Amino acid sequence: MPDDRERLDAGGVITAAITLWWQNFTLLTGLSFLISLGLASVTGLLEAITGASFVFADLLIGPLVSGLIVLLAQDALIGRQPALRPNLQRVVAVFWPLLLLSIAGSLLALGGMMLFVVPGLYVTAVLLPMVPLIVLPEEDKGWDAMSASWELARPHVWTLVWVVVALIAISLLASGPLLVVTGAMTGGGLTGSFPILVGGLLMFLGAAAGALSATIALTVYHRLRGLER
Repeated sequence: MPDDRERLDAGGVITAAITLWWQNFTLLTGLSFLISLGLASVTGLLEAITGASFVFADLLIGPLVSGLIVLLAQDALIGRQPALRPNLQRVVAVFWPLLLLSIAGSLLALGGMMLFVVPGLYVTAVLLPMVPLIVLPEEDKGWDAMSASWELARPHVWTLVWVVVALIAISLLASGPLLVVTGAMTGGGLTGSFPILVGGLLMFLGAAAGALSATIALTVYHRLRGLER
């Protein structure tokens, strides 16, 4: 069982989340990558057949994948055998609040980033525990998850802002070398020779970052709940 009584600090949250993510790397990142790959294949085929754009598919599937990763990470965290089918059924059961609240939260965070960076970081921080509050059966906040996340996270928001900053830094450090190589290949006209390799690597990094983000959200949720006890 997770020790929810551990103090809340950015370094501790990131370390605990990375440990959980790495111990279950194949499951969490692998599943996220396979879903992304399958979605890209299907939408690519549909676009080739119809000529229409299906870019909105990522917007619809992304929150559902995050919810599924949170549930699988929760299974691993409490020592329960991760089960795909019941967790997928749970995500489907909370489909609408998970989808629409996630989109609303992303738009609020984007708006904050466009105005000034700090408001965007603030919104992202207070909404970190929102997905666990929706998908975990013991919480089941549904449409109240956004306000519940705000109330749970707001007293510790500046610590959580540093968690968000750390996640952004990790993503940049992980993707930076690949982006440099990709840029060099593009400048040298080599990207066209390896489109599948470059696209696959970028997709894998995105899947890994998404899985880590979901694991961080779960870790933040447990630490915040632990502070209430």
